Amino acid sequence: MTHPMTFTRSLHPLAALVFSLAGAACATAPPAPAQSPCASCAQHAHEGRPCASCQGAGGMHGAMAAGEASSMPVMAALPTELAQFRAVLHPVWHAELGPQRDADSCAQGATFRQRADAVAAAPVPEAAHGDEAGWRGATGALQRSSAALAAACEAAPRQGVADQLTAVHTSFHALLGRVGVHAPPGR
Repeated sequence: MTHPMTFTRSLHPLAALVFSLAGAACATAPPAPAQSPCASCAQHAHEGRPCASCQGAGGMHGAMAAGEASSMPVMAALPTELAQFRAVLHPVWHAELGPQRDADSCAQGATFRQRADAVAAAPVPEAAHGDEAGWRGATGALQRSSAALAAACEAAPRQGVADQLTAVHTSFHALLGRVGVHAPPGR
């Protein structure tokens, strides 16, 4: 094996420095710990079941580990009301499991209900034409799950918030499927 500096001697001195530093950083940096790119993997592990979208390095979570921007063109095509619902759901869903996530979910409870109502009140998206009844049923499920989340948040003591958030997330993904966006439920 040749020494890393052998190659860099023929390069411009600044390039040689950059390559040398990059090589030194790679050679001395400890490997990054394996981490899930989102909380849903931890949610599934907590529930004692594998996360289908995170198994191995594949699935949407593998793409997210490389940067979520890879999935954003698909999400940009969402109907406005569904995109607005996602804007509230996404940061809460992908937060670390625990009391803070539950509190953040509850803080958004009224917004979840308002946005779910807006999705239900909006015209059936072009992509769902031909299945208007299915779309309306799925929007009703989103409204019901959002209302159940709000009820779990209002209960004293709070119980089942994470489960209700999972139901909201599942309902949201059912709507994604109806408009042709096939993001795995862990997203």
